[in-house]
Amino acid sequence: MEASRRLADSLQIEAMRIYVDGQRAFGPPGAYEAALTDRLGWLKARAARPSAMLPLRYYLFDEALVYARLSQSQADRGATQESIRSLNSEEALCTQLQMKSCSGPKFVEMVKRLDDRQWSKCPPGEVNGR
Repeated sequence: MEASRRLADSLQIEAMRIYVDGQRAFGPPGAYEAALTDRLGWLKARAARPSAMLPLRYYLFDEALVYARLSQSQADRGATQESIRSLNSEEALCTQLQMKSCSGPKFVEMVKRLDDRQWSKCPPGEVNGR
């Protein structure tokens, strides 16, 4: 039973990643932001039932990264107030994450590094660097 749950978890994680990456690479900004919002809802639902494989902290950290990506996308299209709200939502997770240094701008910087590294590995036609 545990093995089948782990397999289902892995498949759901991969499907969500493909959905968000696909919207980012091929969709307009609104579709990418909608995918990020969908991911937030998915993460919050999953956080309500963490497992040994994926503890609560995993979901909180991923949620913070999603808020940073959402903030960045909103800022890119000039939606300053929305971007600030997303950063504030990310910063609200800092106490639960118990990181040495945690802030909205730090997570935006982290996301830029992670995404730049991932996308720089992409050959032409690939969207996720794998």
